[in-house]
Amino acid sequence: MGQQCPLADSTLSGKLGARGTSMRGLLYLRPAVAAAAIGACVPLMARADVLPPPGDEAKWAVLSLEGVVSLERPLGTQKSLSLWGGVGTVWTSADAERSWGGEIAAEARVYARGDCFGSNAGVYLGVALFDSEEEGRHVAITPGVKVTFSIPTRARPVLVEPYLGLSYPLIKEVDGGEWAFPDVPYMTLGFRLVLRYLRA
Repeated sequence: MGQQCPLADSTLSGKLGARGTSMRGLLYLRPAVAAAAIGACVPLMARADVLPPPGDEAKWAVLSLEGVVSLERPLGTQKSLSLWGGVGTVWTSADAERSWGGEIAAEARVYARGDCFGSNAGVYLGVALFDSEEEGRHVAITPGVKVTFSIPTRARPVLVEPYLGLSYPLIKEVDGGEWAFPDVPYMTLGFRLVLRYLRA
């Protein structure tokens, strides 16, 4: 059985010694480099997991870049509940179209280790408001699942989180129209910069 996620003080996400932080940094660097290499080799197809328009089945793969603030609470050994909100932007390679927006969500996580760092799997439900250069403004309600790797940085409340997600957003135009699901779920390769506060 792993140890329970350590609780942070008012500004830190956990207390790691300088040596531990250095060793963890070396171990965590390899997955981040691998994820960056995949992102460089795979053509960019579409928008973030809450941003694609319905019916756009040719653009089911997504690259997302996000900035997020997260309040995370441990729920016993290796489990946590995270409430987060932030902004993100994505691009397409086919037509150079760009989309951007903001999202808030609740996410339940299970960590492979007991310190709330490293690999974890989660399910989430989010609400987003976004704009695109061609489709205009939309609102989305998004259930999804994701696998994330939480990498600590020298600025201890700040994490880098590459992730792979699968979502099925319910989308509606703000100015009218009906709620609609896309023809297929959306797969997202994402990179998040997270300001995380870990609380009891």
